[in-house]
Amino acid sequence: MQQLHLTSDEKQALAAWLTSPELVGKAMPFAQLEGYLFALICAPAPLEMDVWVKQVIGEDISVLSEDQLFALMALHNEMSEQVFETGFVLPSYLKTLAGQCIEDQTQGDGQLWCLGFALGAIDYVSDILKSGQLDQQLNESFTLAFNCLSVLAQPEQIASNAKQLSMPDDVYLTNMISLMPDFALGFAELVEMAALQSGLFDQDGWE
Repeated sequence: MQQLHLTSDEKQALAAWLTSPELVGKAMPFAQLEGYLFALICAPAPLEMDVWVKQVIGEDISVLSEDQLFALMALHNEMSEQVFETGFVLPSYLKTLAGQCIEDQTQGDGQLWCLGFALGAIDYVSDILKSGQLDQQLNESFTLAFNCLSVLAQPEQIASNAKQLSMPDDVYLTNMISLMPDFALGFAELVEMAALQSGLFDQDGWE
């Protein structure tokens, strides 16, 4: 079946609606939405559409028109196709972070994407890690992948994480950002491996 895609203008319209007066303080900005959907698409179990839509725009879904619902679903479908078929590529605002100063890296769309990813992934990542069933190598890889892709979600933790590795803050952050494209590309596969090894999910979910 042909996948639904949004044009650049349609993405801009969706982004504008998410920050419109009727949704101020309720909806995720577009960059946060992209990170959130990426985490959901990689999840070992699907989240019902009405649940994640309310996470995105708030509890009052009466503000959602058919066109806006279509746009959300089309974005989800487009990103799913990237994750499972063509290869997921990080948004341009994340790929350009490496050349910025640490103050700029920890603000703006890059941080919003990481916040969305952390929100969408934290529950299943925590459950899998708490299972105690992962071998050491997979446990370390899975943990690092989550920490890397959510590195900007809590900027206040960067200094302590860098200190644990005896690195300057900017070097630690640059190293983590440089790993993001590879971890994003392989995150869905890593989630599948960890979920199956945890014993909390079975192979039926991927058949």
